[in-house]
Amino acid sequence: MAKLTRAQPPRLAITVLNPVMRWLLRRGKGPTNHMMLLSWNGRRSAKPYSTPVSRFEVDDRLFTTTASPWKHNFDGGHPVDVTIAGRLRSMRGTLVDDPAAVGAAQLRVIDELGNDAQRAMALRYDEEPTVEALAQLAAAEGIVLIELT
Repeated sequence: MAKLTRAQPPRLAITVLNPVMRWLLRRGKGPTNHMMLLSWNGRRSAKPYSTPVSRFEVDDRLFTTTASPWKHNFDGGHPVDVTIAGRLRSMRGTLVDDPAAVGAAQLRVIDELGNDAQRAMALRYDEEPTVEALAQLAAAEGIVLIELT
């Protein structure tokens, strides 16, 4: 049985690196191949948020994965500005919380990216996980997809 866990980056790393990544992504610099910047106003608070995230494309669908509390802003769909390689696009983000759908999408990313998928999706595993194992982890850890259309 493969060991599969969610990797939690250190809080200090997030606090220090997120402002730098926001600056780089807005200018089309840095690791733009697999990253994007999401900017939105909170659903209830209307407070502006902006966070760098990994980006994935599966079957011509653009999405990111997260277990962060901000995911709830996208339940039922919510407007979001997406910056990819310095180009801003207005889109709609929709939360997909079905663990089977999350696991299937993650496995497609793993197949495409190989070992780079571990870093991109904040996962740790010693051998390629199954869809069922990924779905179980998604359910246990609250990992969702945010699909961008």
